[in-house]
Order: sequence, then C-alpha cells, then structure tokens
Amino acid sequence: MNEIKSLEEYSAKIGSGVALAKFSANWCAPCKIIEPILDKLSLEFKSVTFLKIDVDNNPEIAEKYNISSLPTIVVFKDGVKQNDIVGAVPEKRIRESFVELLKDGLSDKIVIQTAVQATKTKSTKTKAAS
Repeated sequence: MNEIKSLEEYSAKIGSGVALAKFSANWCAPCKIIEPILDKLSLEFKSVTFLKIDVDNNPEIAEKYNISSLPTIVVFKDGVKQNDIVGAVPEKRIRESFVELLKDGLSDKIVIQTAVQATKTKSTKTKAAS
C-alpha cells in the first residue's frame, strides 16, 4: 500500500484506473484491523492502486473528501469518487466496493472470476451449515 505524503501525490495516484484510498491515523484501532485485509487485496488485485492517507499528516486531503470517521475507504475510478466505506468492515464488503469497476479491464478478469466463485462457495457452505 502506497503511503501518501501530499495532495499532489494523492491526485496523481487516483487519476487513472481504480484506486482505493484508506484514510486512517496511527491512533485508530479499527484502522489497524483492516490493514491486513487491504494488504491481502493489494496482492490479489495488482491493477488497483491501494493508498494509505494519515489524516493527521494530510488534513487537507481529509478535508477535501469530508472524512469525519476513521477508517474510511474511498474508491475512485479515473479520479472520480465511486464508493466509500466507513468503519472496519469485512473483506467481502471492501472487495465488493471495487470489483465491479474492474469488469472492463482484462488484467483482473481471472481474479474477479475467482473472487466471485469464492464468494459463492462461501455462501453455499454457510447455507449448508445452517
């Protein structure tokens, strides 16, 4: 995950393709909970840009996107905000926030199919256990 140091760097990183920006702070416990989830997803989805913005070090970026709760994940496609997620949420919710945006790209096509299959398999197992 790329740690952002300035508004200019942030704007450049979100400008092309799909990007997930995690707004957090060092003192935020829920932010630390979702960090390994985002690290895992960043390895799985190579064409997605994963960004980390410390709101204490970059208040101007947090203000620009009206970030008032942590963690907040903002999903962009070609620089345009598509979704946001507030709080420590399960991996499935984070994945769903951006996978649909990748359908036009071929590089993650197999990964998307695998992710959809894994979700279906998990749902089937959960229903069978009920």
